[in-house]
Amino acid sequence: MTSIAGWRIQITPQYAFSDLSASMFMNVEIADEAGAVAFARNRTDAVPGERIYAVRPLAAEELGRSTVTGL
Repeated sequence: MTSIAGWRIQITPQYAFSDLSASMFMNVEIADEAGAVAFARNRTDAVPGERIYAVRPLAAEELGRSTVTGL
């Protein structure tokens, strides 16, 4: 089992319930799940009401990939 080095975070606009194309994903290099979600929530381009979820933990080798992607 590999240790958790960060989290894959999903950010979805407030009213985009069925449209995943509006979602954004980011890799956060914080091992604590609550800390990673707080980091995403407090980013400079955050919008009130967006839904933020920790999708899955990341291993250290996965963190070298692109940090922000859309669908």
